[in-house]
Amino acid sequence: MATGYTAKLCDREVSFQDFVLSCSKAFTQEDDRALTGWKVDQHYEEEIQKARKEIGRIKGLSDEACDAEATVWLRKEREKQRAYKEKQAKTKERLLSMKEKVVDWKIPSKDHQPLKEFMLQQLQDALDHEFVELKSLPETYSGKEWKRDQLEELKDTLEFYTKGLSLEIQRVTELNRWFKELRGSLV
Repeated sequence: MATGYTAKLCDREVSFQDFVLSCSKAFTQEDDRALTGWKVDQHYEEEIQKARKEIGRIKGLSDEACDAEATVWLRKEREKQRAYKEKQAKTKERLLSMKEKVVDWKIPSKDHQPLKEFMLQQLQDALDHEFVELKSLPETYSGKEWKRDQLEELKDTLEFYTKGLSLEIQRVTELNRWFKELRGSLV
């Protein structure tokens, strides 16, 4: 899985200089939210609403409509897998190329050694976790199977984002409390 420092590299070419500067942020972290306060990410609620709407839509489909949806879904999944494999090959090539550049980099001073080690670790983490084995797709897929699988997946999605929203609310509440106390102690 790409890290915050390697995500851009997984999507496109990134210059060595840009990668170095991006990784250097880990050594000089500043966040304006410490002054303005954190807010709950609305992404969780949006995903919950989207899943509920899709559950209602799927439950209302006829058997014939489900058969048509299954056919379209299978075709799209095959295309997604083809594109994914192509993208992964390019991503791996970029990550390995950047790793080679970092290894060959002559750091300006020993003070930069931790940055070089950090960069290598970020790249290795991406290489170790970015590439997943795709599940094989069935030759045929009935509407009944599609409906069952989609509803199960949407149920899991609802549980995931509901739990995530709860944790996000707790996290934001705690961060804001902590920084409020900190700011109060500085008066």
